[in-house]
Amino acid sequence: MSKTDRATLWVYKATSKMIRLPVELQEKDEAGEFIDRLRGEFAVERQLQAKGIECAIATKLEMVRLGKQRRAKPQRAMVLPNYIFITLRGSEIFKLSEVSGLSRMGMAVPLGEERKVRSFLERMSEAERNFDRAQSCEFKTGDQILAYLGPFGEQMVEFKRMVDGSEHPVLEVHFEVMGKEQILSVDPLDARKAG
Repeated sequence: MSKTDRATLWVYKATSKMIRLPVELQEKDEAGEFIDRLRGEFAVERQLQAKGIECAIATKLEMVRLGKQRRAKPQRAMVLPNYIFITLRGSEIFKLSEVSGLSRMGMAVPLGEERKVRSFLERMSEAERNFDRAQSCEFKTGDQILAYLGPFGEQMVEFKRMVDGSEHPVLEVHFEVMGKEQILSVDPLDARKAG
């Protein structure tokens, strides 16, 4: 492996202003309208990924109720506003000049700190993946599911509905204990379909 092939983690500043995306990166939203602008960090992230450059922004998911909506919806919020972490190999640094919204000066993360920064970014993305997994669970009312219920261990319960928890969605299940039906809340990551 030559010296130019080694991947180095860099930190760059990105604008937080809205940026118009190139036409090839524009997408449609749920209403069918084109999204042609994104907040700076997200637009820079999308442009870099389209160029095949590995990058990450530190985000967390927050449940936000917008306008008159009854239910809160997940929104990506910045943990480190205006910062983007980019893994560069060899001459990839020259591709950065084509990205709008990215500062032209970056700083290489010191080798001693690189492991800590990558671990932090991995924890952020893992939390986001877990939330996505919880959102996509597809149980129907009346389904029998296996759920981990703490001291009761893994038990067969009946799924009733998905409810918004304080930080993420939770499953409302019915469980029979000593002849009485109890309503419990279960983390979707602790449940799976029976059978």
